[in-house]
Amino acid sequence: MEGVRLFVGGLDYRADKRDLQALFSAAGRVVDVYTPFREGEGPGTGRKPRNKGYAFVEMGSMSEAALAVDLLDGTKGPYGRVVSVMEAEARRTR
Repeated sequence: MEGVRLFVGGLDYRADKRDLQALFSAAGRVVDVYTPFREGEGPGTGRKPRNKGYAFVEMGSMSEAALAVDLLDGTKGPYGRVVSVMEAEARRTR
């Protein structure tokens, strides 16, 4: 059985995989966390890579995913920004 993938929007740019793992574990088993990062604005800038402000979290079951949405949607996420949590749309083929 495959887990249920959730979309998490409104993340602070400093949030990483560990932050989301800890946040979503309150709702159940976290199977995977994918946080896309963008690179700094060029060599020599001294800027660290940061996330794009969203992530995908895969929960172990539909009931755990539903609980995560109920518990976390509209609440403060890592670093205090209000996050939106919803079931992710199916991937489109290109």
